[in-house]
Amino acid sequence: DTQTALKMSEGFGGGIGRMRLTCGAVSGMAIVCGLKYSNAEAGDIQTRTKIYETVRCMAKEFEDKNGSIECGVLLGVNKPADNSAKPEERTSEYYKKRPCAECVRDCAQIIEKYLMG
Repeated sequence: DTQTALKMSEGFGGGIGRMRLTCGAVSGMAIVCGLKYSNAEAGDIQTRTKIYETVRCMAKEFEDKNGSIECGVLLGVNKPADNSAKPEERTSEYYKKRPCAECVRDCAQIIEKYLMG
């Protein structure tokens, strides 16, 4: 459900806790891939290999389209200027300088291509 999905993914914002690492939308693709293919058996190397291969293909497609999977690169900054974990206020000006909605859309399309077919 939507509330559980938000709870699971909220820490991915800002490239994982506002550290500007892997794009949260790309991280989300890995979660969805695991939900689709995992059988929750830790020793199943064949399944894990399939998941890893699929995640790599999806991340590569995202990177080819956007130039990187790293939040800081996508935003054009390395770390937040104040280096804090505090998120910025979500205003219309904030969203004007963020490619996040487009990144989420790209990831949704990639998920559809790789996991919904």
